[in-house]
Amino acid sequence: MGKGVITYEEAKAIALKANKRVDTCREFEEAYHFYEKEDDSVGGFGVVVLKESGRAIQWTTFLLDYNPEKFPKEIKF
Repeated sequence: MGKGVITYEEAKAIALKANKRVDTCREFEEAYHFYEKEDDSVGGFGVVVLKESGRAIQWTTFLLDYNPEKFPKEIKF
């Protein structure tokens, strides 16, 4: 995490450590959102990893605090 922006692979490792069941990822401007494809609940068990710090936060926290864009980029897991 040298430059203050983590890579997708670093974020994926953080997310898998927090929840081994995540199998899907969306990329937002500020973060990566990892979640279980079959879990379509609002809160879910997803993990959001902030790009700048590598900090893992909950999905609802990300929605409220960061107001992310509506159409994130889908990333092949």
